[in-house]
Amino acid sequence: MWGGIASYIRKIKQGMTKRFSVTELIGEMVISSFVGVITFFLCQTSNLDQTITAALVGLSGHMGSRAIYFIELFLRKKLGINKCPTTGVEK
Repeated sequence: MWGGIASYIRKIKQGMTKRFSVTELIGEMVISSFVGVITFFLCQTSNLDQTITAALVGLSGHMGSRAIYFIELFLRKKLGINKCPTTGVEK
């Protein structure tokens, strides 16, 4: 969740957000929390060391929706899925 707050503050400082929005802040926090939990379970399933797991959870939480994209790519590769389900285009 802290990754979402940090990401939102970064967006404000870089001028990516024109004004403060509680909705956007909460959205960033929810996405970061979700990604952190998913990363944790993937690390646990992969039997990674706790220290590496903690680092990856922190990094993915800060990455937010970008981490979701990378997790999707990882799972596609792991499961052998090469086509996008909506467009049918190979990735």
